[in-house]
Amino acid sequence: MAMPRNSFVRAALEGCKSVATVLRVTMAGWWHGHTPMGRRIRDHAGSCERDFASASRRPQPLAVFPELQRLIVHEPWLADPAARAQRIWDDVGWGGAHYAFYIISNGRRKTLGMLMRERNLAYTRLYNNYAFAALDSTFWAREIQHEPDDCPLVWGGIDYERHSTWSMRVVQRERRCELQITTGGLIPWTRDYRSREEATASAEIWLTDFHHKEQSVAEPDWLM
Repeated sequence: MAMPRNSFVRAALEGCKSVATVLRVTMAGWWHGHTPMGRRIRDHAGSCERDFASASRRPQPLAVFPELQRLIVHEPWLADPAARAQRIWDDVGWGGAHYAFYIISNGRRKTLGMLMRERNLAYTRLYNNYAFAALDSTFWAREIQHEPDDCPLVWGGIDYERHSTWSMRVVQRERRCELQITTGGLIPWTRDYRSREEATASAEIWLTDFHHKEQSVAEPDWLM
């Protein structure tokens, strides 16, 4: 399956000279309070709470964040002793629900992003580097203000050949749609599409191949 021309990376970086430029502008605005999440942190009352917010933006062991630590038993990637997490922002979204976005690294090249809703995992994605994870966190800071998809497309089952569970879902984002597939863990393989229809069609193809055992479940070359 060919990669869509208008991929997430191309759309995100359109008009920018480099990822570094985007990240520098974004993080500067966040730090100085020029974004909703920046103002939320900087205007937070109480010196103790401000100190904790500042500390949580620095890499910390997962034990500092109980909502992340309890996920270790479900995902070997998080069990790495070198894993360190940063809470990039926390805010109130649609319907008064509390959201927080974390960036986690464990010394490997790829970086994990996790969106928590009421301390439960709502979304996760493995990015090629920290810059892409930080950039997507700014998109999620805006998207949590929108009404959640009330008809999510989700599939799942058991892979008896590999003795593991699998799941697949279509995630509607503000400017794109994502197809995420997990096999035996929490971290999905992710691919971007221009529309929900394209993502759904790709999911149906994957399901057909899976059920006919014509395609081995190996890491696709389209993982971001």
